[in-house]
Amino acid sequence: MICSSWPVFLRSKYLNLAFPILQRSASIIKTTPTRLFTMDIDVQDEYRHLGLFYEAVASLLDLQDDVLFQANTDVSAWSPAQQLYHILRANGMMCKGIQLLCQGRRMTDEEGGMNKAGHYVLTKGFVRGRGKAPEAVVPPDDVSREVLQETLARSLKKYRETEAYLAQIPEAEGRMPHHHLGLLNASEWLRLARLHSEHHLAIIRDIVGAQAAA
Repeated sequence: MICSSWPVFLRSKYLNLAFPILQRSASIIKTTPTRLFTMDIDVQDEYRHLGLFYEAVASLLDLQDDVLFQANTDVSAWSPAQQLYHILRANGMMCKGIQLLCQGRRMTDEEGGMNKAGHYVLTKGFVRGRGKAPEAVVPPDDVSREVLQETLARSLKKYRETEAYLAQIPEAEGRMPHHHLGLLNASEWLRLARLHSEHHLAIIRDIVGAQAAA
């Protein structure tokens, strides 16, 4: 059910086309031993699409309190506000990691690349599930609009700073470990940031949609 009072991005055809969520068993992407998978990634396109997430956040912050801060446990234990906090924190950390890789910073002594799970996620997208987020990006129970605005400002700053590294990203040789997906290079981290943002925006869409249909 599409509600005319939703922010434009929630009603747009783009959202329905660009944010597909694969409804498959989470067992498909269980972590497997690291092996080298490669893929071609258009970093300019990934960066531009990640920017659409930040445009969407402005609309989401205009939602009424009873929508923004209300969870729907049939969809997720987190409210839209908590989903946003999580994505913004994660994006800021990923963008910082990308910058460090481009600066030649050695982020791990391990050898290899993304694992089978990483290849699945970066080619097909995230599977909807109940995965546990790293503690650093878990939202507080009482996240407020003020906290969201501050978190958005920090995350957006890191995103904008990353633009200066776009020419270097494809050539950056280092890798940074992901706790489930293996060792990712700078291009792969940028794609992950985009996919992760779209994944959680789709969850927010479903939460708001369920509230509107109630």
